[in-house]
Amino acid sequence: MPETIDIITIILIFVGLLLILIVPNIKWVKPNQVVVVERLGSFHRLLDKPGIYLLIPLVDRDIETVVTTVQKIERKLKIKESETTVTTIVSFQMQIFDVKTFVYSAIDSLDTVMTHLKEALEANQEIARIVEEIPQFATNYGFNITHLNFK
Repeated sequence: MPETIDIITIILIFVGLLLILIVPNIKWVKPNQVVVVERLGSFHRLLDKPGIYLLIPLVDRDIETVVTTVQKIERKLKIKESETTVTTIVSFQMQIFDVKTFVYSAIDSLDTVMTHLKEALEANQEIARIVEEIPQFATNYGFNITHLNFK
């Protein structure tokens, strides 16, 4: 009888370890989402169709899940003007059109564009020029910006 308990224990431990490896590698992709998958540290593929996917444990990993629908973004920027600091609220709509570029072009593509916008405001560039320049700059990072407003 003790041999049977040992075999059951070993099987349960094996099944538990298998579940620990497999469950985190099941990815559920919803409509309007794209999952970026790396294999052994380099880009492998985009999971862009809705469904359930199984990644290879210890080989594949999902880097980021990106929403491809239009998103409304609103950020507060602290702009230094000579001796004072002014808070400006920037709002716009963004839509990612190139997921791979968005994920790999910068550590945080949106933050990079926001930094560029902040530097343009601190340099006292004309608002009309900024509204024209920032959407063009954002396309280098894989997303479009529309309806750029300042409050």
